[in-house]
Amino acid sequence: MATLWNRLLSLLGLTERDGKTNGRKTLERRLQTLPRLSDWVIDPMHSAIEFRVMHMGIVEVRGRFQRWEAKVRGTSPDFSDLAVEIEVDMDSIQTDAEARDAHLKSPDFFDVATYPKAFFKSTRIEWRPLRTFQLHGKLTLKGVTHAITLQGELKSFVLKDLFGQPRVAFYVSAPIDRRAWGLTWQMELEGGQVLVDNIVHIEARVELTTPQAMAAMQQMLASMGASN
Repeated sequence: MATLWNRLLSLLGLTERDGKTNGRKTLERRLQTLPRLSDWVIDPMHSAIEFRVMHMGIVEVRGRFQRWEAKVRGTSPDFSDLAVEIEVDMDSIQTDAEARDAHLKSPDFFDVATYPKAFFKSTRIEWRPLRTFQLHGKLTLKGVTHAITLQGELKSFVLKDLFGQPRVAFYVSAPIDRRAWGLTWQMELEGGQVLVDNIVHIEARVELTTPQAMAAMQQMLASMGASN
């Protein structure tokens, strides 16, 4: 119970001393106002799924996916049973170079005509000190599924945002060997260097909030003459 209590205090940016000052029961009541994990939604305007890979061993090329959906599951207010499922539209890949994007969509790489979606489904989460965790799961790319482990961090948490709703931000990342998923296209250069590194770093920055906050944000944007 002490571990759970300390994790909740850490999640709220508080310490054991703060808990004693404000009253344990008061904090527990505040935590009870949080939504169940299954009631959180992704804020797409403040979330991104990205990747980076070395080009000729000189510089990192960065890319992102413009279209994806995520579902959050769990019930615990301290995120101890957090689970996620993500579906990515591979045709939405963007690296700020049309020719490169077209090549990545071709059979040489993701073959999006045959495999239009990629999937990640978590299997368990292991929380560590200082708001860090490991998110274990299975990644499916190009019809091939392998287990991966994402290193994660709870970046920030507020009980009330601009719309009076709770909001939390996570960051996760993992290096993967693309060859394990059949992404084997390569060109070798003189001296043994390769055009595209085999290790790709995937990253996700995700902000969770409530449906009420998202509806209020859409209303605010509409009043400003903007859209998401």
